[in-house]
Amino acid sequence: MSWFKRHLNWTIVLSWVAAWLFSFIFGWSWGWGPLDVEPVLSSDFLGGWTSLIGLAGASLIILFVTGWTLGKKNRSGLNLLWYLFFPPIGAIILLSLKNKGEVVDIVEGKLITRPKRETD
Repeated sequence: MSWFKRHLNWTIVLSWVAAWLFSFIFGWSWGWGPLDVEPVLSSDFLGGWTSLIGLAGASLIILFVTGWTLGKKNRSGLNLLWYLFFPPIGAIILLSLKNKGEVVDIVEGKLITRPKRETD
């Protein structure tokens, strides 16, 4: 089992950080950086489009990874609406959702997690 499947909440947080970095790097490299080199394009044109494209790319990263994580937690994709409509509160709600895709068992006095079976 991969690290991302074992640590679903960290996967969500890392996707948010990756989305922020993506939008920042995209905006800097295409928006602010070339302004000194290519004065033919106005800063209004580059700033507007690159911010929209960076925002769209970041949103796609967040929606895809958070949707995948909710699927692994065996939760409805409608829980993603919490994050979309109430971002700060929704982030806390998403991270506090219990994983319904795994069961905690006690084997030889140790707690282990295993995938949920139909008989559980």
